[in-house]
Amino acid sequence: MASDPRTSPTQAQALETKLTNWSVTFLIILGFWLIFAPLVPEFTGYAWLSRLLGGAGGVARFFVGFLFLYFAGIVRDKNEVRGLLRRLIDGARNRSGGPAPEQPEQIRTAVDLLIRGLDSERESTRASALENLKRLTGQDHGDDKAAWERWWTAHRDTFKAGG
Repeated sequence: MASDPRTSPTQAQALETKLTNWSVTFLIILGFWLIFAPLVPEFTGYAWLSRLLGGAGGVARFFVGFLFLYFAGIVRDKNEVRGLLRRLIDGARNRSGGPAPEQPEQIRTAVDLLIRGLDSERESTRASALENLKRLTGQDHGDDKAAWERWWTAHRDTFKAGG
C-alpha cells in the first residue's frame, strides 16, 4: 500500500487496525458459514454454490483455494514489512555501521518500531529488535520493553543518533 505523505502515522495505524478487524470478522463469518451452510443449503446459498462448483468437493476446493490465497497475502505482507523495516534500519545507519545523525525522523520511526518488536511472539523477532535498538541508540536496557519505553519517552524528542 503506497503511503500518502499527507497521511499521519496515527491515521495509517487507525486504518490498518480497522482493516485488520474487518478481515478477522470476515473470516469468522466465512468460517461459520462453512460450518452451518450445508445444514440449511437453500437458505444460505450453499445449494446454488454447490451446483455452480460441481458439488460439495468443488465448494471445498474453492474455499481451500481462497484460504491459500489469503495465507499467501499474509506471508507477502509479512515479508514486505520485514523488508521495509530492514531498509528503515539500514537507512538509519551510515556506511560505518553507526547511526546516521542527518536522518533523525527515520531513526525515531525505526526505534518506535523496534521497541514494539520487543513483545513479539517470535524469539527471533525480539532478538533482532533488541540488537538493532542497541545499535541505533547506543543504549542497553535488555529485553525489558517497559524500560525501553520509559527511556524513549524521555529522550525521543531530543534524541540525536551517534551523539
